[in-house]
Amino acid sequence: MKIILTEGCVCDSLTIDDKEVREYSNEELKEIIKKVLDKEKSKFNLIKFLGSAIEAFSGYFIDKSIIKTNKYGLLVKRDDNDVITVGKRNINNFTEEEIRDIILTVINMEDDNADLIWALRELVQNLGRYKFCYHCDDCGDNVGEYKLNV
Repeated sequence: MKIILTEGCVCDSLTIDDKEVREYSNEELKEIIKKVLDKEKSKFNLIKFLGSAIEAFSGYFIDKSIIKTNKYGLLVKRDDNDVITVGKRNINNFTEEEIRDIILTVINMEDDNADLIWALRELVQNLGRYKFCYHCDDCGDNVGEYKLNV
């Protein structure tokens, strides 16, 4: 599977095997996200992505983002110190595989196509190989491309 994200200036495209991502169903996107997550081996990057997912998919309360799951209980990300707790445990006490499963639990709860596309974009930006394409003299923006083979 070849995923290409192009962004900058008036360019904004995310394709999977030459098909625009918005043409995929929610279930297909969830499976693609799972395959991409399997490539990530860094605990730091997994925690960072989990924090972003909690912020994006949760209700926001004064100084923290919260998601309630059946499997893991409350997932809480505090804004003041970027600490993530799962139940009452700090996320750093989980293995990479457990963190990956927590992320998938959050992703599988989501049914908004735009949010799933956002999650995939985040992963491609973190894992993809970046290539500068060109600089737009009109708007001053750079156009770049991230490629990821899964």
